[in-house]
Amino acid sequence: MADRASHAKPLGTCQAVRDLKKALGLAESDWQEFLSHALVGFADFEWDWSINPEPAGRLEDVPPERFGDSRPLGFVTIRVLNQGAESLAVPVARHFLTICDPGADPGIGPPGLRENLLYVIGRITARNCREA
Repeated sequence: MADRASHAKPLGTCQAVRDLKKALGLAESDWQEFLSHALVGFADFEWDWSINPEPAGRLEDVPPERFGDSRPLGFVTIRVLNQGAESLAVPVARHFLTICDPGADPGIGPPGLRENLLYVIGRITARNCREA
């Protein structure tokens, strides 16, 4: 199998990364930490879904559509909530929830949406309880 690095960078990935940075509104130091968690979270998604045995080595190699998809972003969010700095938890969870919000009709949304939302909310609640 050809090495992923030999493939051309997907068009739109840099814009997707810039859009994500703007949406999260993180300080530069938090953004740098987020990037490392995001890369590992996207790799977790690829491994779990058996998409690519060689996960992206750089965030720019992640397909741009993954930045707006609740499933891969769910893996990123879980990675951040489990291992990230406290300052990352709320902005990342908030962004994830805005992507996953099914709107007024609870029947709309990808499979597993409710479980993902409940897991994220539970992680935030558990973290806040530990801080109290």
